[in-house]
Amino acid sequence: MKILPKFVERNLSNVTPEFDEAARAKSLVAEIAGHCWSGKGDMIDRVFDAIRHLFPKSNWTRRRVRALWHRETAGVRWREMSELEFAAGVARTKRTEQEKARKAHDDFIGRLGAKLDGLAIQDEAHRRAYILALRGMASGSADPKSRTAAQQSSGRTDQRSTGEGL
Repeated sequence: MKILPKFVERNLSNVTPEFDEAARAKSLVAEIAGHCWSGKGDMIDRVFDAIRHLFPKSNWTRRRVRALWHRETAGVRWREMSELEFAAGVARTKRTEQEKARKAHDDFIGRLGAKLDGLAIQDEAHRRAYILALRGMASGSADPKSRTAAQQSSGRTDQRSTGEGL
């Protein structure tokens, strides 16, 4: 590590880091709102609802959220900052879980596409019902008849998918 001259060390020791609480509050509001919002009013409503859901007895108003967004507030209270940080952490966790689920679903669709291609190459006429059931499952529109047909063509019986074990 390089040693600094004495006068620089003295000057640096007197410097205290600036904490712009209005800018931090605005960034937390933006983090809670996420990236997809249609207009400022929708964003403020989304943030207000998230905070109100997490802290039902707090004194938050839409006007206060809007003031934090526009940095119109004279100061941010410690309670408000801690509630904003907690809500931002919850929103961050929720977004991370959604991204993981989206990625897992994309992987599932990719594996399913490869399976469908393999079945089509083998014997499409023989496995037609199974292919239709897999396509329905991939699009989320599988009905019980196609599930039953898929099980019969694969020689598998599963109580969960037929509803018999429920």
